[in-house]
Amino acid sequence: MSTETETQAKKASTAEEFERYMKMARLIADGDYRRGYQRGLREFFQADLLTDAEKRAWARIARGDDPRHELARGYRDGLAGKPPEMPNADMGTP
Repeated sequence: MSTETETQAKKASTAEEFERYMKMARLIADGDYRRGYQRGLREFFQADLLTDAEKRAWARIARGDDPRHELARGYRDGLAGKPPEMPNADMGTP
C-alpha cells in the first residue's frame, strides 16, 4: 500500500471513529460530561478547532480548576480519544 493510500485510509478511519463516538455521545443525557466530552473529542480529532485562549480555558477545566467535575472528566475522556462513558444513555422509549 502506498503512503498516500495509507494516509487516505487513516483519515477515513479517523473520520469514521469521530462520527461513531459523537453518535454515542449524543445518546448520553445532556449534561456537563456530554458537553465536555464532545468538546474534547473535537479537539482530539480537529486539533486546530480552538483558539489559544480557549485551549487554556479548557486546560484549566481539565486540571480540575473548575467546580464542574463532570465537564472536566468528559473533556479529558474526549481529548484522550476514548469512547464516551455511557452510564446514563438516553435510549428513548420503545
